Amino acid sequence: VVSKGTTRSLNEDEAKRLLADFGLQRPKSVDCLNKIAAEQAAKIGFPVVMKISSDTILHKSDVGGVILNIRNLAEANDAAAKLGKLGERVLVEQMITNPVAELIIGLKRDPQFGLALVVGSGGVLTEILRDTVTILLPTTHDEIMRKLQTLRCWKLIEGFRGRSGNQEEVYKSVLALTQLADKLGPHLEEVEINPLLVLPSHCIMADALVRMRDI
Repeated sequence: VVSKGTTRSLNEDEAKRLLADFGLQRPKSVDCLNKIAAEQAAKIGFPVVMKISSDTILHKSDVGGVILNIRNLAEANDAAAKLGKLGERVLVEQMITNPVAELIIGLKRDPQFGLALVVGSGGVLTEILRDTVTILLPTTHDEIMRKLQTLRCWKLIEGFRGRSGNQEEVYKSVLALTQLADKLGPHLEEVEINPLLVLPSHCIMADALVRMRDI
């Protein structure tokens, strides 16, 4: 039985570092002071995304803390100045364009069953489509694949209008979360990757939230 300890959120860079340790892929990125964000953006290569880096601002879009499709140094300087009103650190990331599909994958704590996997349509459509499945842990390869194939968005990944996503890489991304749950189970309160961008060759985390619990 897990005690109700205090919970804390990791900032996005910390969350992605943790998830990357378990095999999930992240875009090229750097967490830095906003005064050097533009030069870091140029090193990564345009286009980039800039986000406020904070462990207290979790829903960054709600406060204007995400600026997409920054295409040159002038735009990068403008973006860094805007984000500077919210805090002194920013996460600068390579912008991944034109995914085959966007998924939400995560772990949520069920009062009765403990941690469970949640997988579904991600991005801005998450709450509109309500196309998600829950998978109780522990689970198996066959169960994960069976549940994935019930999603309406899975048809995009299987192939639509000449493009398809890498199904095995989706499975590996979900499997990585089961391994995270095995290793850190009692210390995890919530994990949410939204969206996980599904590409023809691989999957990549565009946004990630991890909340830890002290036990």
